[in-house]
Amino acid sequence: MTGYFLLSLMFLLLVPEANASGGQGSLSPQNPDIIEQKCIRCHNRGPIETAAREDQDIREILQRMEKRGAVLTEKDHEVIGHFWRRNPFKPTK
Repeated sequence: MTGYFLLSLMFLLLVPEANASGGQGSLSPQNPDIIEQKCIRCHNRGPIETAAREDQDIREILQRMEKRGAVLTEKDHEVIGHFWRRNPFKPTK
């Protein structure tokens, strides 16, 4: 299971994303690993994997994180949401 999670994080770093100017950018090694910096600093990967398997609403999760003191930018929301949609722990529909 850990292998799938790490593979997902690697995928997150390589997936192109639209930047603010509408062009194509990418999550490169120079950009922060948002999952590590924003999520794992307060808890381990267990809650992330459980929430993904249970198909929990990422918007509600991010709101709870912010109520507990996490500082998340719009870009953080976008990147975490992008990761969540592609997470291999989520059941396929």
